[in-house]
Amino acid sequence: MRSLQVSAITDRGLLRARNEDAIAVGPLVSQVESGTIATVGLPLDRPVVLAVADGLGGHPAGNVASWLTVTELVESSAAWETPGDISKGVAMLHTAVRRAASTSAEFRGMGTTFAALVITQNTVYCVNVGDSPIFKIEQDDLTLVSIDDAALDAAGRPTHAITQVVGSSQPPVPHISEVQPAIGRYLICSDGVSGFTNPADIVQVCRESSPADALSGIIALVLSSGAPDNYSALLVDIME
Repeated sequence: MRSLQVSAITDRGLLRARNEDAIAVGPLVSQVESGTIATVGLPLDRPVVLAVADGLGGHPAGNVASWLTVTELVESSAAWETPGDISKGVAMLHTAVRRAASTSAEFRGMGTTFAALVITQNTVYCVNVGDSPIFKIEQDDLTLVSIDDAALDAAGRPTHAITQVVGSSQPPVPHISEVQPAIGRYLICSDGVSGFTNPADIVQVCRESSPADALSGIIALVLSSGAPDNYSALLVDIME
């Protein structure tokens, strides 16, 4: 029987005026301005979805878009068991953001990235739209298991421009893949974490550490960089 332990945090960072990230840990959601690490164990008697949504900075109401996404996720994700279910579910998240954007000029154009693990007793699916990453953490390596929706420059390198988000004018096509082997440690985060840390440092702080201690070490790395962006992270252990 598999078990699941998750440590999570979301925070506006040291320079931003508000938190435009939001997180979901099963039925729990958060978008606090000043976060502390919380750790929970969750049963796998039904699908569990763990997610980070990063509202678009420089656009209207990024905080609203990310919050709508995670709250709609909690309402719908109990039925996310197959790639088809997940695809339909992400379409529902997109529709909710688009519907809200049509109600007010201050919401028009809002959008958010979305990155999630969908975990059952038998499978783990990686799902993402945008550039919020999901990594699998192994003893000596940090492997990206999500697919960045990043525009490329002339040399073929990814830029900070992203090609699709939840809430964009065109419905997003989520990247969905089964992760094998499923057992292990994962990091789901916003670019306020991945953009200001070194992969080797993340691997180092995660060695032989509990999820809470590992996440505390990762956030210490973010803070040492000055935490110029909102930061959100879920450190996930899936065990037999």
